[in-house]
Amino acid sequence: MWCSVTLTLALGAGCQGRQPTPAATPKGAAGAVVAAAPGTRGVPAVPPPKLVQTGSDYLAIASSIDDYHAWLLAHRPDAALARTIYAPGTRSYVEFTRNLEYLRAHQETLVSIGQHCSYVVSTVRHSLVTLRLREVIAEDRTLDRAGRVVHTVRYAQPNDYVIVLTRGADGRWRLADITQVDLDPAVGL
Repeated sequence: MWCSVTLTLALGAGCQGRQPTPAATPKGAAGAVVAAAPGTRGVPAVPPPKLVQTGSDYLAIASSIDDYHAWLLAHRPDAALARTIYAPGTRSYVEFTRNLEYLRAHQETLVSIGQHCSYVVSTVRHSLVTLRLREVIAEDRTLDRAGRVVHTVRYAQPNDYVIVLTRGADGRWRLADITQVDLDPAVGL
């Protein structure tokens, strides 16, 4: 999901270097309904997850931001809400708002299947924290307004990232950058 910062994955081009496997939508799965998209009649709105953006529990903060990130993609692709978890003006913010605008314009949502994230705090400064992230994810699914799968991208191996959080003038931590990296397997997280 973190890699979903760049929606090019939904178009089959990969995401910030993350390499999907060549397999696309599994045979017979095209058009399968897996979840209801926003605006579907009779489906109640899913409330946003609780955000933890203050304090010094950086693992909880990063996890909370990831949960909200996933909620925006899956339930409320509204670019105006990106500033809640992203530092405005950063490259990651610009890319994420573009992706939310794309999803909204096409009346689609994006969900990750089988995602698990492990975080390790690398550095802590007064208003900047870096973390290493290992994301294990089975696949990303793009859903149409009726909740039908219109595109699937599978991932064969874990993804490693360096995440930078910055604390704003309001005291809240936000995502400033996420960069995919190749970690030495011997080092791990």
